[in-house]
Amino acid sequence: MCGQNVQLIAQNHGYSELDKPMRSQYQPRNGMVIGDDVWIGTNSVVNSGSRHITIAKGVIIGSNSVVLKDCNVEYGIYAGVPAKFIKSRFGDKHEKDSRNF
Repeated sequence: MCGQNVQLIAQNHGYSELDKPMRSQYQPRNGMVIGDDVWIGTNSVVNSGSRHITIAKGVIIGSNSVVLKDCNVEYGIYAGVPAKFIKSRFGDKHEKDSRNF
């Protein structure tokens, strides 16, 4: 799911060749993989212009976040600028249950 005004950016602009305008330079393109059951909050940006980005299954991205790196913890909650792991969607119950195995 995506909230309003979400931006998925998979391209960037080159800038290292000073004799060429930036619009004429190599434009790196990197893909992104967005897993199943992901929710990207309103006004968030996923920018894979400089690297490949993976958002794992079940992840929630908080509103107004900027994703610049992988969100690779399944069912994790990420937020902020840049987006960082906050906690698991399972909370304490899952953590206690997982220690019993």
